[in-house]
Amino acid sequence: NMPAYKTQSELGECRAFSLAAILQQYVNTKWKSDIPDPKNPPSDMAISHFGLMAYTNQIPNQANTFQPNQDVAKGMHEIINEISNSGNRLILEGCKPFDNLYKEFSLKGNKGLEVRDEFLNYLKGIFKELKNTNELNIKDYSQEVNRLNNYVNLNFNRDTLKKALTKNNFDQFLYTLFFSDCKMEDFPTGFSAAAFPLDSMNVKYVDIKKQVLKGLKAEKPVILTAICISQDKSYDCSLTHSLVITGFKSVEKGSIKKDIFKVHNSWGVEWQKMNNDGWIDADIICQNTTQVKSKNGTYRFDSGCVVWLD
Repeated sequence: NMPAYKTQSELGECRAFSLAAILQQYVNTKWKSDIPDPKNPPSDMAISHFGLMAYTNQIPNQANTFQPNQDVAKGMHEIINEISNSGNRLILEGCKPFDNLYKEFSLKGNKGLEVRDEFLNYLKGIFKELKNTNELNIKDYSQEVNRLNNYVNLNFNRDTLKKALTKNNFDQFLYTLFFSDCKMEDFPTGFSAAAFPLDSMNVKYVDIKKQVLKGLKAEKPVILTAICISQDKSYDCSLTHSLVITGFKSVEKGSIKKDIFKVHNSWGVEWQKMNNDGWIDADIICQNTTQVKSKNGTYRFDSGCVVWLD
């Protein structure tokens, strides 16, 4: 019941893609009779990957904010519980289609990334120059709305732009402009986040592996919230990536026996094809789970680095 592979390219937030994968799988399972093809759910049952960034890119303890590049973010288990407690109200792909972002900013190569940066700088300029605390004093900036939709069609409109321009800061402005005009649809509820390890637990990578297996045996796709894909000389990680594990098996070649995980990644179908359909050495994946520095200077696997819907 897993959804189709998607690519975040240079634009996506891998945590939003991981979250979309397990939430869509949950919906596909709960509404199986209405979703015969889980890879292509109907438009009124397809969760927006970009819409989930309203949760993953929210500044901790600051509601209705959107920060494109975060140094400090909420834990995935916190986000899942927040979504569940709010009634699992999510934005549909039809309102905020990520494919439009991908088409405009990724398929054009390096020029696409330049356009993306130009788009963000244009948004900063709009907010700086046009913001006003009184919506009644804000003009109908049709020219600005048209230019925004020419950059990328996210259904920008004058009313939402006017509302966004009354906000106190740029993060609130972005949240309002991107998400406030979307209806939050009610999806099946009844879950919370199963997260491991708990705070301050000092575990080994084999414990991470056992926990992933526990989730898989319960027929749950499992998120590894932060795999280190670029490590400094110490245990400090300069670049992390979130991915979903959907399967497990043991394989043998001669006298060598290995456990392998099936990775459901956000790097597109081509990555899956080039990497054994996503079947990767389980020990290598777990060993590269990101570690964080404790107060005493030692490193440990981060709290809640293994998550599934329980």
